[in-house]
Amino acid sequence: DQQHEAKGGKLVKFDPQRRTYNLIAVPAPHLYVQSIAADWERAIIYEFTYPAEAVFRTDLHSGSSRILGYLGNSIMLAQPHNAVVDRGGWLWGTYAEVRAWDEATGKEPIRLFKYHPEEDRFVWFDRGLARKETKNQLLPDPSGMPNVQSAIGETRHKEDFGFCDSMVYDGERFIYAGSVAGVLSRIDTQTGKVEKVASVMATGRFPALDIRDGFLYGAGGMNGFTQLIRWDMATDHIECFADLADPKIDDRPARIHEMAVDEEHQIYLAENDNHHRSSFLWVARLD
Repeated sequence: DQQHEAKGGKLVKFDPQRRTYNLIAVPAPHLYVQSIAADWERAIIYEFTYPAEAVFRTDLHSGSSRILGYLGNSIMLAQPHNAVVDRGGWLWGTYAEVRAWDEATGKEPIRLFKYHPEEDRFVWFDRGLARKETKNQLLPDPSGMPNVQSAIGETRHKEDFGFCDSMVYDGERFIYAGSVAGVLSRIDTQTGKVEKVASVMATGRFPALDIRDGFLYGAGGMNGFTQLIRWDMATDHIECFADLADPKIDDRPARIHEMAVDEEHQIYLAENDNHHRSSFLWVARLD
């Protein structure tokens, strides 16, 4: 009931030394900016909005914004807000199919797209990320997975349609994506082919990915059953670290929403949706 009063999510530039903000643009009146993806070479920021699920483009030199396309559909919340830009300038993300009579979805309701700014052109793929039921996978599921049931039924994405929870780009050829159901996929940017790497999050939710020095790190989980994974991409050895907790304070993250790995491979984990206290920033080392 306050949507009309909302002026719209702001795209801002923050100077950490001066601790000042500069307003760049308000891409879409009344809409929340849920995430962004940057193309620094072409001075473009892409914004993904909510509750109307669309992608906008802001050119940093002019500060002007325009809508590129709607990514959601009318019968499910797709949240296509995870996206990356590859070295060729293609923006990669997901979208939800739209059907003529929207009573039911198709078999692939969440699919991949890519967009190039110089051509101002989309490529809409008819396939999405891998699912838990996908049999062919590149690696066995990691050992040490916690013996807990999937909690995907507690989320708004009760069915595993391959909803994208995270993306990270290796800087060369491949994009890696985590799904709400806890599956790690690999996307070939040259062919658009999608392969299942493994199922890695026992309870579901896989919103955190990072790559450092040939190692892929991932984090997720629900209901206090949070996990970390580490994949040595040179040897295809994948490890699972479960039951994350700090015995000094007798506490654990309820969920994990984002991560970053520094040069020393120290892992920073941003907790979210803790219903009993403020969410914490956690630090972990695996060696």
